[in-house]
Amino acid sequence: MSGLGALYPAIRQRHSSRYPFEERQIPEVVRAALAASARVEGAALAFPDSWHLWEVLELVQEAEARNITDRGSDQDLARWTRIDAPSVSTADDGVPHYAFGPRKRGGKAPMRDFAGRRHAAGRYAADFEQNPQLALVSTDHDRPEDWLRAGQAMERSCCWPPTRASPAPS
Repeated sequence: MSGLGALYPAIRQRHSSRYPFEERQIPEVVRAALAASARVEGAALAFPDSWHLWEVLELVQEAEARNITDRGSDQDLARWTRIDAPSVSTADDGVPHYAFGPRKRGGKAPMRDFAGRRHAAGRYAADFEQNPQLALVSTDHDRPEDWLRAGQAMERSCCWPPTRASPAPS
């Protein structure tokens, strides 16, 4: 909750990266700084390793499989993502096609394909990390104010610029 004014300039620069990252460990000093940032907002940030990481990856994979078989997921995805220019049936503040990143060809990193079954022109496929590094944000409770705390912790923690591999069409 403190020092938010210093984060204001980052608003225009901040974005999600949907490209493969390098296969190198996040330095402990960076992990500690990210965890401290989450604590400022009343949340906890943890980096799962070993069996815990694989358990999380399996849960994500199961959720994606359920999403694919859900009859309404295609319509929901189409409402908040854009393949073309905004229209009456899409949100103009959703995820634009240029932010989808490449399709996942290989790797263990959990990557949702925002195109779904739709074709997004110009996308290529890429191999993602075999040993992804994930950070989990949590709160003590599951109430609306806790959801807000978790979102604020993510916002504060995302000021660290990630290193990503250079995307190359294939």
